[in-house]
Amino acid sequence: MLAADVDARADPNYQNGGRAGQPDTSYFRLSPTGVLTRIGARTQPNGISLSPDGQYLYVFSAEAGGGGIQRHQVAADGSVMTPAMDFSPLPSDGMAIDCAGNLYLVANGAVTVVSPAGQQIGQIRGLPSGTDFVTNGAFGGPQSKTLSITSAKTLHQIVLDIPGIAELIAPDGAARGFRKE
Repeated sequence: MLAADVDARADPNYQNGGRAGQPDTSYFRLSPTGVLTRIGARTQPNGISLSPDGQYLYVFSAEAGGGGIQRHQVAADGSVMTPAMDFSPLPSDGMAIDCAGNLYLVANGAVTVVSPAGQQIGQIRGLPSGTDFVTNGAFGGPQSKTLSITSAKTLHQIVLDIPGIAELIAPDGAARGFRKE
Protein backbone atom coordinates (compact mmCIF):
# COMPACT_ATOMS: atom_id res chain seq x y z
CA MET A 1 0.00 0.00 0.00
CA LEU A 2 1.26 3.51 -0.76
CA ALA A 3 0.61 6.38 1.60
CA ALA A 4 1.34 10.08 1.26
CA ASP A 5 3.80 11.23 3.89
CA VAL A 6 3.90 15.02 3.84
CA ASP A 7 3.00 17.43 1.09
CA ALA A 8 5.34 20.31 1.87
CA ARG A 9 6.05 23.27 -0.36
CA ALA A 10 8.54 26.10 -0.16
CA ASP A 11 7.56 29.60 -1.22
CA PRO A 12 10.63 31.56 -2.38
CA ASN A 13 10.24 35.08 -3.78
CA TYR A 14 13.57 35.50 -5.58
CA GLN A 15 11.96 35.64 -9.03
CA ASN A 16 9.53 38.47 -8.27
CA GLY A 17 11.41 40.77 -10.66
CA GLY A 18 10.70 43.87 -8.60
CA ARG A 19 7.00 42.99 -8.18
CA ALA A 20 5.48 43.04 -4.73
CA GLY A 21 5.73 39.64 -3.11
CA GLN A 22 4.23 38.02 -0.08
CA PRO A 23 4.93 39.49 3.37
CA ASP A 24 7.24 36.56 4.21
CA THR A 25 8.64 33.45 2.57
CA SER A 26 7.43 30.32 4.27
CA TYR A 27 7.05 26.60 3.88
CA PHE A 28 3.81 24.74 4.47
CA ARG A 29 2.20 21.34 5.06
CA LEU A 30 -1.02 20.27 3.36
CA SER A 31 -2.65 17.50 5.41
CA PRO A 32 -4.56 14.61 3.82
CA THR A 33 -7.77 16.37 4.94
CA GLY A 34 -6.80 19.58 3.14
CA VAL A 35 -5.67 21.66 6.13
CA LEU A 36 -2.83 24.04 5.23
CA THR A 37 -0.34 24.65 8.05
CA ARG A 38 2.61 27.04 7.97
CA ILE A 39 5.64 25.08 9.19
CA GLY A 40 8.13 27.93 9.26
CA ALA A 41 9.63 30.94 7.54
CA ARG A 42 13.15 31.52 6.26
CA THR A 43 14.69 34.17 4.05
CA GLN A 44 14.56 32.12 0.81
CA PRO A 45 13.23 28.57 1.42
CA ASN A 46 13.79 26.58 -1.74
CA GLY A 47 15.05 22.98 -1.62
CA ILE A 48 12.77 20.71 0.40
CA SER A 49 12.77 16.91 0.94
CA LEU A 50 11.31 14.30 3.26
CA SER A 51 13.40 11.40 4.59
CA PRO A 52 12.42 7.93 3.28
CA ASP A 53 11.14 6.86 6.69
CA GLY A 54 9.04 10.03 6.96
CA GLN A 55 10.75 11.11 10.19
CA TYR A 56 12.54 14.26 8.94
CA LEU A 57 11.72 17.23 6.73
CA TYR A 58 14.76 19.01 5.25
CA VAL A 59 14.54 22.65 4.10
CA PHE A 60 17.27 24.71 2.45
CA SER A 61 17.24 28.50 2.48
CA ALA A 62 19.65 31.08 1.10
CA GLU A 63 20.17 33.34 4.10
CA ALA A 64 22.44 36.30 4.70
CA GLY A 65 25.74 34.82 5.77
CA GLY A 66 25.26 31.53 3.94
CA GLY A 67 22.02 29.86 4.98
CA GLY A 68 22.03 26.10 4.93
CA ILE A 69 19.78 23.14 5.52
CA GLN A 70 17.59 22.78 8.55
CA ARG A 71 15.81 19.61 9.64
CA HIS A 72 12.43 19.19 11.36
CA GLN A 73 11.27 16.02 13.10
CA VAL A 74 7.95 14.77 11.69
CA ALA A 75 5.22 12.93 13.66
CA ALA A 76 3.52 9.75 12.43
CA ASP A 77 0.51 11.80 11.25
CA GLY A 78 2.78 14.01 9.09
CA SER A 79 2.70 17.07 11.34
CA VAL A 80 5.98 18.75 12.29
CA MET A 81 6.94 18.03 15.90
CA THR A 82 9.99 20.18 16.55
CA PRO A 83 11.41 23.56 15.61
CA ALA A 84 14.03 23.45 12.85
CA MET A 85 17.53 22.31 13.82
CA ASP A 86 20.63 23.20 11.80
CA PHE A 87 21.61 20.17 9.70
CA SER A 88 24.20 21.24 7.11
CA PRO A 89 25.74 24.56 6.03
CA LEU A 90 26.09 23.36 2.40
CA PRO A 91 24.20 25.22 -0.35
CA SER A 92 21.33 23.69 -2.30
CA ASP A 93 19.18 25.26 -4.98
CA GLY A 94 17.17 22.03 -5.10
CA MET A 95 17.51 18.59 -3.58
CA ALA A 96 16.59 14.94 -3.96
CA ILE A 97 16.87 12.04 -1.52
CA ASP A 98 17.74 8.36 -2.00
CA CYS A 99 16.28 5.30 -0.26
CA ALA A 100 19.13 5.33 2.31
CA GLY A 101 18.26 8.90 3.34
CA ASN A 102 21.22 10.57 1.62
CA LEU A 103 20.46 14.07 0.34
CA TYR A 104 21.59 15.14 -3.14
CA LEU A 105 22.16 18.90 -2.93
CA VAL A 106 22.15 20.61 -6.34
CA ALA A 107 24.14 23.88 -6.49
CA ASN A 108 27.21 25.59 -7.93
CA GLY A 109 27.80 23.21 -10.85
CA ALA A 110 27.73 20.07 -8.71
CA VAL A 111 25.57 17.64 -6.78
CA THR A 112 26.87 17.14 -3.24
CA VAL A 113 25.76 13.97 -1.44
CA VAL A 114 25.18 14.31 2.30
CA SER A 115 24.49 11.39 4.67
CA PRO A 116 21.54 11.33 7.10
CA ALA A 117 24.09 12.34 9.76
CA GLY A 118 24.87 15.56 7.85
CA GLN A 119 28.32 14.52 6.57
CA GLN A 120 29.39 15.08 2.97
CA ILE A 121 29.98 11.61 1.47
CA GLY A 122 30.34 12.36 -2.23
CA GLN A 123 30.06 14.83 -5.07
CA ILE A 124 29.10 14.75 -8.74
CA ARG A 125 31.09 17.47 -10.51
CA GLY A 126 31.33 18.88 -14.00
CA LEU A 127 27.77 20.14 -14.23
CA PRO A 128 26.95 23.57 -15.68
CA SER A 129 27.53 26.79 -13.79
CA GLY A 130 27.43 30.44 -14.82
CA THR A 131 24.43 31.23 -17.02
CA ASP A 132 23.50 27.51 -17.33
CA PHE A 133 23.54 26.89 -13.56
CA VAL A 134 22.10 23.70 -12.07
CA THR A 135 18.77 24.18 -10.32
CA ASN A 136 17.23 20.94 -9.07
CA GLY A 137 17.39 17.16 -8.99
CA ALA A 138 14.85 14.33 -8.91
CA PHE A 139 14.99 10.54 -9.04
CA GLY A 140 13.06 8.54 -11.62
CA GLY A 141 13.57 6.10 -14.46
CA PRO A 142 13.89 2.31 -14.12
CA GLN A 143 13.96 1.35 -10.43
CA SER A 144 14.27 5.09 -9.55
CA LYS A 145 18.06 4.92 -10.07
CA THR A 146 18.26 7.81 -12.56
CA LEU A 147 19.07 11.18 -11.02
CA SER A 148 17.81 13.90 -13.36
CA ILE A 149 19.45 17.28 -12.82
CA THR A 150 17.96 20.39 -14.33
CA SER A 151 19.88 23.49 -15.25
CA ALA A 152 18.84 26.80 -16.76
CA LYS A 153 19.25 25.42 -20.31
CA THR A 154 19.74 21.65 -20.17
CA LEU A 155 18.72 18.39 -18.50
CA HIS A 156 21.37 15.95 -17.25
CA GLN A 157 20.77 12.35 -16.20
CA ILE A 158 23.05 10.07 -14.23
CA VAL A 159 22.28 6.42 -13.42
CA LEU A 160 23.30 5.59 -9.86
CA ASP A 161 23.67 2.31 -7.98
CA ILE A 162 21.20 3.30 -5.26
CA PRO A 163 17.53 4.06 -5.92
CA GLY A 164 16.11 7.40 -4.98
CA ILE A 165 12.75 8.39 -3.63
CA ALA A 166 10.65 9.42 -6.60
CA GLU A 167 8.23 12.30 -6.24
CA LEU A 168 4.85 11.50 -7.74
CA ILE A 169 2.47 14.05 -9.20
CA ALA A 170 -1.11 13.60 -8.01
CA PRO A 171 -4.14 14.30 -10.23
CA ASP A 172 -4.62 17.63 -8.42
CA GLY A 173 -1.13 18.72 -9.58
CA ALA A 174 0.49 18.47 -6.15
CA ALA A 175 3.76 16.57 -5.85
CA ARG A 176 3.90 14.00 -3.10
CA GLY A 177 6.63 11.74 -1.76
CA PHE A 178 5.38 8.19 -1.31
CA ARG A 179 6.54 5.27 0.78
CA LYS A 180 5.45 1.66 1.07
CA GLU A 181 3.64 0.68 4.27
